[in-house]
Amino acid sequence: MKRLALFAFALFALLLPSFAGADWLVTQDDRLITIQGSWSIDGDTVAYTEEDGTEQTMPLAQVNLDASKMATDMGNRITMYATSWCGFCERTREFMAQIGVPFVEKDIEADPSAFAEFNAKVGKSGVPVLDIDGQLVRGFRPADIRRHVLDLKARIESEHKAAR
Repeated sequence: MKRLALFAFALFALLLPSFAGADWLVTQDDRLITIQGSWSIDGDTVAYTEEDGTEQTMPLAQVNLDASKMATDMGNRITMYATSWCGFCERTREFMAQIGVPFVEKDIEADPSAFAEFNAKVGKSGVPVLDIDGQLVRGFRPADIRRHVLDLKARIESEHKAAR
């Protein structure tokens, strides 16, 4: 039965190009893989490119397609503005990894466009700042991060149900 459901999800993924635009893959054992660009399904294999540019394949049966779509939708709506040396930034990274939430990180010291974006959204503020789908969390505040992430997850689940 699980194989039939997985086949149905694979067929569904082939019919909807939005599945193939993921930036994250989630395995059946809940491992989150950050990738470059999109992934594709070829028969019973998923092909993708790792962050370092290495091309990889994985059996389709090892990929959780629904969780991959959720991770991509969430990750593309969460941005962390940070610096490389910031201790609270590192704690925020670790917390996000611990709760299994993907995000885009922008180093406001290394990237002038990230600094300009940060100033436009936040104004004068320290780092880290998380923009969780328009809700700003300043500093390392696990309870606030968790609350906004759960709200975002509920909105995305609702969007996915409405799209079916």
